[in-house]
Amino acid sequence: MQSHLKNLSAAIMVASVIHGCNDSSPKADAPVAKNDTIVAQSIAPAKAPGILLKDAVWNEKTLLAGKKLYASPIVTEGEYKSLSIQLIDSSGNERNNYKYHLIDTLYNGSEAIVLLIGREYETENYAWLVVYDLQKKLKDHLAVYYDNAEGFLSITTKIAGNKIIITTLNDFAEAENEKKIVSAFHINDDGGIVKDK
Repeated sequence: MQSHLKNLSAAIMVASVIHGCNDSSPKADAPVAKNDTIVAQSIAPAKAPGILLKDAVWNEKTLLAGKKLYASPIVTEGEYKSLSIQLIDSSGNERNNYKYHLIDTLYNGSEAIVLLIGREYETENYAWLVVYDLQKKLKDHLAVYYDNAEGFLSITTKIAGNKIIITTLNDFAEAENEKKIVSAFHINDDGGIVKDK
């Protein structure tokens, strides 16, 4: 009886090996023969949603102490109009001795152009992330930096890939949970700035 069990076990093992070798269905990671040509199958990595920006941190150290704001080119009168800055800066209609700067180009691709535009003034500074279409028509914008001489309100930002993380500190907020607000955004494929949930 034991010899029959051994023979049966050996036969099952041999049959399994033969069946496995003859199995004609390709494995997920195995090459596939097609017209006598071997084609490697690969799985493409998932694309991150939206436009990928260059990594950056905007705070007092990088924009002011590092002189990135002050050393960047000043926006000309023609650029002020063509970049629709009066629509970006609600108080910019009067110009009020503000100096606007083209601080950086964060993205320039087939879908959009994304610029960092700053406003310099003696008692406060601003910076906006601004999305334009390829004809430089304003699509969307977001305040990503703010400081003032009093120091009670500030906005700083960190960008990593397609994530825009904005931290707002407001010392005069009445509720304790409103004194520090962290929000995440991304720019979608259509050039719109979308708040993440």
